[in-house]
Amino acid sequence: MTDLTLLLWLVLAHVLGDFYLQPQRWVDERNRRHSQSVWLPVHALLHALLACAVVWFYGMASHAIAATFLMMFLSHYLTDLAKSYRPPHLKWLVLDQLFHLFWLVVIWLVITQNHTLALVAQLGLWLNPRILVVALAYLLVFKPASVMVATLLGKWHLDFEAVTDLNASEEGKDSHTLASAGEYIGYIERGLIVTFLLSNQLAAVGFVLAAKSVFRFGDLKDRHDRKFTEYVMIGTFASMAIAFVIGLLARLAIQH
Repeated sequence: MTDLTLLLWLVLAHVLGDFYLQPQRWVDERNRRHSQSVWLPVHALLHALLACAVVWFYGMASHAIAATFLMMFLSHYLTDLAKSYRPPHLKWLVLDQLFHLFWLVVIWLVITQNHTLALVAQLGLWLNPRILVVALAYLLVFKPASVMVATLLGKWHLDFEAVTDLNASEEGKDSHTLASAGEYIGYIERGLIVTFLLSNQLAAVGFVLAAKSVFRFGDLKDRHDRKFTEYVMIGTFASMAIAFVIGLLARLAIQH
């Protein structure tokens, strides 16, 4: 194992803890401004335990595990506490994740100084940095990307809903959609883009864009609603841009 592999494992554990193992009610409470949510320390404890599991898995000394727990718990709790006093805007989400990444790098530098990492040859493929890069890329384009797009669209969401309700009442009918359909469409779309980029199939990425455009064309044409069209276009291009960036970065990383 290399020191860089340990850092990738720590980042992967952070993504799991922040976007996959965190119940939505914790997020809702934290997003209330000036909220002293009881889940903040619980969430910080979850991250500390995940990081300690990674460090323990690497066979590092007990004092390194203790230092990891203390630094991870305090950094995560204080960062989330500061974020709870800010509205759930995209800039605060990005800043929050940058702070977490900064502290992960600090923790990584502290615990690897003057230490020899244990080699676990039997794990082989699972400890390959390229596999971790690919796994991290897919994790990032699912939940974190979805949260970023939703946060970006949040500033227009209420206005968009008001226009939608007005149009529905004027037409005498409601517009029904599948629950969370847009979210899952985004997952599939970004997952396909990353897959095609990693496999060097750039033409297939154009197929994804064309396919979504065809299916969306009917909705946009029938609605005759400029705000709805702009809302959809912003969400679509933001989602695809995030997938492109993550996919290209992952491709560059595994090629070196």
